[in-house]
Amino acid sequence: FYYLANYESHVSEISHVRQSVQFVSTIAMCIWAQAFNVLFERAGARSVQRWGMKDYSTNALTLVSYNEDLDRTWKLWWMKRLVALIQTAYCLCFVGAILVSERMLDESRRSIVTVMLIKVGSFIWGPIAGKLVDLQNHRTSKSRSDALTTLLTVVKIFCALFPFLYQAFVVRFENHVCGETLEEVARQIYCRTGVCHWPSGVEDFGDGKWLDMPAFVWQLQFPWEVDNNSTCVCGCHPALCKTKRDGEWTCTTTCWQNLKYNLKTLYITHVALTLLFLLIPRVLTSITWHFELWKAQRKQARGRRVPRYTFLQWQAKHHIHAPYEYLSWGGSYPEDFLEFAISFALITCFGIIYPPLCLFAFIAHCVEYRLLLHRFVNITCRPWPYTADGIGRWAGVVQAISNLSVVINVGLLIFFQDPIRQWNLKDQMIAVVVLEHVLFALKLVANAIIDHVPVDVKAIDLFNARVSV
Repeated sequence: FYYLANYESHVSEISHVRQSVQFVSTIAMCIWAQAFNVLFERAGARSVQRWGMKDYSTNALTLVSYNEDLDRTWKLWWMKRLVALIQTAYCLCFVGAILVSERMLDESRRSIVTVMLIKVGSFIWGPIAGKLVDLQNHRTSKSRSDALTTLLTVVKIFCALFPFLYQAFVVRFENHVCGETLEEVARQIYCRTGVCHWPSGVEDFGDGKWLDMPAFVWQLQFPWEVDNNSTCVCGCHPALCKTKRDGEWTCTTTCWQNLKYNLKTLYITHVALTLLFLLIPRVLTSITWHFELWKAQRKQARGRRVPRYTFLQWQAKHHIHAPYEYLSWGGSYPEDFLEFAISFALITCFGIIYPPLCLFAFIAHCVEYRLLLHRFVNITCRPWPYTADGIGRWAGVVQAISNLSVVINVGLLIFFQDPIRQWNLKDQMIAVVVLEHVLFALKLVANAIIDHVPVDVKAIDLFNARVSV
C-alpha cells in the first residue's frame, strides 16, 4: 500500500520501470477483461438454469403502452430514425462543448470543467432517453429495456470517453506550433507571458536535445498551413523531463499529465456521486419514517389512541419515495448496470495511465455493491419480479467495451511509450496493427481456454431434455 500510495515518486523516477508497468498492465487488462466476460457468462448460465429462465422472452407479457396498429408503418420507421438522429446530434453537441472548453479555458480550469461537462451531459441525457424510448412502440418490457440500454450506454459512455480520446489522440495532431528554429518554437510554447516556464527538469533551452525528438517534432507539414522549411512541435509538448543514465532525455508530455489528472478527477467524482446517490434514498426514507413516528408519538402524548406503526406501512413509505424504476431514487435495472459499465470502461480503456487507480476501484466497488445490496433489501422493498435469461443487452455492452479497450490501450502505448513513440508515423501505424492483433489473439486464447457454459449446466440441460421427451 505504501508503494501504491507513492507510485508517482517511485516509478516516475525510473522511466523503464514505468514503461514496463504500463506494458504489463495493458496485457493484463486485456486478458482480465475477456476472462471477466466469460466468467460472468458462466455465472449467468448457472443462474438461468437454476431459475428456469431459458428462452423466457418468447412468453413475455405485452406492455399496456404497445400499439399494434403502429407496427410496420412509416410513422414508426420515421420515429426510430428521429431517435437515432437526436442521439447523434446530442453526441455532436457534447463534442462541440468539449472543443470549446479546450480552446477557451486555461489548463488550470480545463480539467474541472471537462469533468463537469461529462457529468452534466450524462445527467441531462437520462430523461431525454426515457422520453425517446417511449416513441419506439416496444411490445415487451425486455424490448423496451434493451432499447433504453442502447440509448443510455452509447451516449453516456461516449461522454465519459471522448475527452480522454481527444486528449490522447487528437491534440498532438491539432495544436502544433511552428517557427523558423526549434528554439523559437520552444519560446512560443514556454514563454508566452514573457516569463519562460520550462518543463520540470529543464532550466533553459540549452542544446534543445530534450525537445529535438521525433515524438515532439511535427513530421506532417501541410503546404497550405506552414512553410515547408519551418520547424514545428506537436500539440503534446514536454512537461516533465529527466535524463537517463546514458545521458539521453526522457520526457512526459502535457497530454499524458492531463490524461492522468482528468482520469483521477473523473473517476473519484464518479465514485463519490454513485455512493452519494445510493445514500440519498436511505436518508429520504429514514426522514419520512421518523417524521411519521414523531407525529404518532405527539398524538399519543396528547392522550389520543394511535394505531401501531406496522412493518407494511414502513415498506409502503419506502415504495413511495424510492421505487425501483427508471429515474427514481430507488434505482433501476439500466441505471445500476450503467454505473458499472462506465467504471469498467474507464478502468479497462485508460487504467494504464495510472495503474494504482485499479486498487482504488476495487475498494470503491466493494463498498458500492454493499450499498446496492442494502438498498435492495432495506429500501427498495417492492421491486416487481421481472424474469430475465441473464443480463441481456449488457453482455454485449461489456464485450464491446472490452474490445474497444484493446484499441485504446495499444494507441496509448504507441503514442506515449518509449521507444515506439520516437518512430515515424508510418511505423507507428504498423505497430498499432501488429500489437492490436497480438492483444486480440491473447483475448481469443483466454476466451477459448475458459468454457462459456459450465460442464454441470450442460449435463443438467441434457438430462432435462431427455426427461421432457
